[in-house]
Order: sequence, then C-alpha cells, then structure tokens
Amino acid sequence: PTSDPTSGITAAPTSILDILVQKGVITQQQADVVTYQNINTGRSIEDVLQQQQLGTELEVTQAKAEFYRIPFVDLQTTG
Repeated sequence: PTSDPTSGITAAPTSILDILVQKGVITQQQADVVTYQNINTGRSIEDVLQQQQLGTELEVTQAKAEFYRIPFVDLQTTG
C-alpha cells in the first residue's frame, strides 16, 4: 500500500465561511445555505450571515482577519 502524502493535512480555508465552520461558529449546512443565498441574491456573505443571525459581528470580523492574514485587534478590549 502506498502512503498518501496529503493525509492529515488540513486544506487552507477558501472562504470566511470555511473559517467559521472550522471554529464551530456555524455548521457546514449553514455555510452551504449562506453560499446559496449569496449566489442567488447577490448579497455579500457578511450581509447574509447578519440577516440569518449566524455568528456575531466580532466572530465574522475575526474570521475575515484570519482569512486575509491580517492581525486582529479588538478595540473594545484594547486600551
């Protein structure tokens, strides 16, 4: 038997939704619904998440920062 060199390697997230699923903020099914609504309505992922009340603004912002690989600073807790 040959060894799969990719086994055990987690794929890099391809969207903010992937990060929210990985963090347990939303389920994969909820992410699929958000994607469907994004495609069919033209509304942004963030708008659909807010409309569906999936994840807090803070959770979505943290996921965006992680996706774009920029530092996240919560100004509410930073003096």
